[in-house]
Amino acid sequence: MAAIAVSSGAGSFAVALTCLSRGAVLSGLAIGAFVLAYFVSVHSGPFWWRGLWPREAVVALGFGLGTFMPLVPRGTVPCSTLIAASTVFSLLCWLNCCLVETWEWQRAGSPGEEKPHVSTQWIASHLSALAICVGTTAWLIGRWFGRGNELGLAGFSSAIALLVLAQMQGNISDSILGVTADLALCAPLLVFSIH
Repeated sequence: MAAIAVSSGAGSFAVALTCLSRGAVLSGLAIGAFVLAYFVSVHSGPFWWRGLWPREAVVALGFGLGTFMPLVPRGTVPCSTLIAASTVFSLLCWLNCCLVETWEWQRAGSPGEEKPHVSTQWIASHLSALAICVGTTAWLIGRWFGRGNELGLAGFSSAIALLVLAQMQGNISDSILGVTADLALCAPLLVFSIH
């Protein structure tokens, strides 16, 4: 597995250097440095260290940057639209990560040494209201930028999917609950396929 990981990583890096613009490569390296710093901070300390800071917020920020930062060097999308889209997506990822982390902790019997950060637990317990707020914000931002409401529909549909999932979590098998939370972020695919 290590040999496959190293060879695929080296191959991907070689393709990136030869096929991508300098700006895209620099964006990728910046995101890679962010991810590396996160993994070192999480895995180099004792286990209890993880619950002292809101890791889920950092992961969500990383997902948002990783998704939208590569678009910056192209300049095809206005910066204000990228910032709005990245913010909405990061908030949705944060809700997602808080749900998954809290559900996994609860299924493990809520051990004290693995307790999620207080903000993570609070977000998971107030998910319905927060999903409505993020979905509404996404919808309003989509209307504001007037881009055919793509941003609004995408954010709103993911927020509603997370809301429905939180309401139905008791009826979903533990083995697929985390996966369904990730699928909720793919809800825009369904919306755009029938739109």
